Amino acid sequence: MSDWLATVPDSKNLITGGHNLWGKDYLQQNPVNDLSIEISGPVANNATKYANTIWHFTCTHKGILSNLVSTYHDGQITSSCPDSIVTTQTITPPTDANTIPVLAMTVAKLNDNVLHADADQSELARVYAFNNAKSSIIISQQALFTKGIDFPKKILHPLTTKDGTVMQALANALSNRVSVSIVTSTLGGSGYNANVDLKYIWNYLKNLLETDHGFTQSQAQQCLLAQLHLGTISYNGKTTNDKSHDKVWIIDDHIFYIGSHNLYPSSLQQFGVIIDNPRATAIVEQQLWDPLWKNSQKFKA
Repeated sequence: MSDWLATVPDSKNLITGGHNLWGKDYLQQNPVNDLSIEISGPVANNATKYANTIWHFTCTHKGILSNLVSTYHDGQITSSCPDSIVTTQTITPPTDANTIPVLAMTVAKLNDNVLHADADQSELARVYAFNNAKSSIIISQQALFTKGIDFPKKILHPLTTKDGTVMQALANALSNRVSVSIVTSTLGGSGYNANVDLKYIWNYLKNLLETDHGFTQSQAQQCLLAQLHLGTISYNGKTTNDKSHDKVWIIDDHIFYIGSHNLYPSSLQQFGVIIDNPRATAIVEQQLWDPLWKNSQKFKA
């Protein structure tokens, strides 16, 4: 139902990101690249509210999801629902030397009738961010597209919001001379797959430039050659079967998102945090993106 991890001790500290609790994927040979973030402060309350919302939905649909509801208490496992976690009213952020004070906003995706109203603000937030980028967009993701479960040969495209899709937003950014850099997982092997090759992404954006922005084929090609940079993850710059489970995007070297929400469409519940701080963004770029891009297998048009 969900592809996220959030631990909220006393609703003061939040860890959220892409990491699954599967040791085989992370602790054995050829581990999956992944990213999560720890943040303290009032923003953690939102993760508590998000978790309470999902638990409430599960508990009120026990007839359908009864096998998913269990509570451990006083040495017994029962099918009763856990109590809602109480949010902390007053939170004093840490002030040690290693702390970076930031502006932070959580965004979530609650679909499949968990909430009756539109609750896909995570999708809308990144479309808005991409559309309003001024100089650069950086993306590290497992995949931008996915294959259908019932029709594995059918490629499923990102979901549509009131402001269009993330791919349309990327094409819009490219048309405005914004540099777009993307690293995905590799195509081969099973699990954590990119689903499509980099040429598919290149041609998809080229087509959007032509159909949505009036570029000629030559103009679209020249735009992509100048501004679109694609690669697949490689730990040493040579291997071609490494995997990524990152869900991160960075705008204008100033704000970034880390969470569980992929660009490709899915019915999973999602959660993440948007950080607004150039110093924190620089750390993410230096420690994650720079080596990731340096070692990636680059696409050549």
